[in-house]
Amino acid sequence: VGLPSAVHDPFEYLIEVMNRAGAEADRPLAALQDTASWVAVNHARFFGRHTQNAAGYDHIPSHGWAGAWDSSDEWKFVGITSPVLKSVLADFGYAPSEILTSWDERGWLIRGSGRNRTKPVRVARAQARCYCLTRACIEAVMYDD
Repeated sequence: VGLPSAVHDPFEYLIEVMNRAGAEADRPLAALQDTASWVAVNHARFFGRHTQNAAGYDHIPSHGWAGAWDSSDEWKFVGITSPVLKSVLADFGYAPSEILTSWDERGWLIRGSGRNRTKPVRVARAQARCYCLTRACIEAVMYDD
C-alpha cells in the first residue's frame, strides 16, 4: 500500500485499548465498590457503629463523624455526609457529581423529599444531610455469590 511498516503490533494496541476501556466502562459501579470498602474499614467513624469508652460515653472520631450506620442486623442504609462522600470519591479519582447522579439513576440512593438526593439523618446529637446508600447496593458489591 506504500505505508511504512508498523512499529507496534496494531492488534496488541487494540487489545490494550479495549482492556482499558473495559476497566472504565462502569465507573459508578467501581466507585460504589471503592466506597463500600472505605465504609467497611472506617465503620467506627459512623454513628451507630462507633465505640464507647469505659464510662459508656461515645468515642468521637478524630476526623469527626462520617455519617450514620445502624448497628442492628436490620440496617437499611449507610448514611454518609455530603462533604465526606464527595471527598472520598474525589480521593479515589472519581468525579463526585457524575457518580452521584449515576447512583441516583440506578436507585442506589434513598432520596430525601422533593428533588433532594440527600436526606436528613441523625448523627449523634445532630441532624445532618447524608447520601444514603441502600443495603441492597452495598451487599451486592461486598459479597460474592
